[in-house]
Amino acid sequence: MDFALSEEQQAVLDMAIDFGAEAIAPHALAWDASENMPRETLEAAAALGLAAIYVPEEDGGSGLTRLDATLVFEGLAMACPSVSAFLSIHNMVAWMVSSFGSQTLKERHLADLCAMRKIASYCLTEPGSGSDADGLSFGAMEKKMGWRAQPTAQVIMENCAIDADSLLGAEGDGFRYAMMGLDGGRLNIAAAALGGAQSAYDKALAYAKDRQAFGRSIDQFQSLQFKLADMHTTLDVARCYLRQAAWKLDNHAPDATRACAMAKRYVTDSCFAVANEALQIHGGYGYLTDYGVEKIVRDLRVHQILEGTNEIMRVIISRSVMTERDQ
Repeated sequence: MDFALSEEQQAVLDMAIDFGAEAIAPHALAWDASENMPRETLEAAAALGLAAIYVPEEDGGSGLTRLDATLVFEGLAMACPSVSAFLSIHNMVAWMVSSFGSQTLKERHLADLCAMRKIASYCLTEPGSGSDADGLSFGAMEKKMGWRAQPTAQVIMENCAIDADSLLGAEGDGFRYAMMGLDGGRLNIAAAALGGAQSAYDKALAYAKDRQAFGRSIDQFQSLQFKLADMHTTLDVARCYLRQAAWKLDNHAPDATRACAMAKRYVTDSCFAVANEALQIHGGYGYLTDYGVEKIVRDLRVHQILEGTNEIMRVIISRSVMTERDQ
């Protein structure tokens, strides 16, 4: 398999990078501080087709592949992993409505989801205790280590009744739909980690050229050159691994679920390590907000937890390997 990008794929990546650099990156630190992102930016992304990337064209989406989607989220995350991840979750749900929803449900929601007039979310984490609220309600805004630009609150469903025509797909199949959505979601979250780590690496590379110590720039010291070489290698390996898993999902390979879990585990772990090393290269300056590296480190840490923790990824991988062995 050759994972060199086609001209069309490179254009998708370039478009995401350019949009991120123009519409997101200049505001990323401010949105992180205010713990919010403007709806106008999300709608601008939707106007480029980034709210329904792999929803088929007949349903109003862009009709692109899962591999294309990873390119989009990688490119956007170079500007802000939090915004990229927010869009990735919305895309996952839009695809689920398109794939499993009735015609009535599609007509009710898809056009608004594709334009981001409606924002989709995916409730996966369940609290250990209940709530005294009735129907659908929301908790207070959570204070988070990273991903501050996207608001997070608990969704409370207590005796929450819905109309029968709001059911997504067939009754009893919800878990299967959720797991199918997570295969792509894990690729997306890995892609956002990759884009964030690439940005951190780029900052470290530029800083190493400008920072002087003992009469020369610190990139002239072999110990730092070794670090930069390892970081660059890690990013390239992660990128190839992620694109391979996306190709398998697009082509319905029998081991696609395992490949997605492996890519999510490896890419999020290794890219967090790259971002953390980039902060270390900046020294004390890396700890300051103005340089932007500490934000990337904070944002990428949660990628090892969401869409299934990396410990759960290891469970999925090991079970798949042992099942294959015993056949």
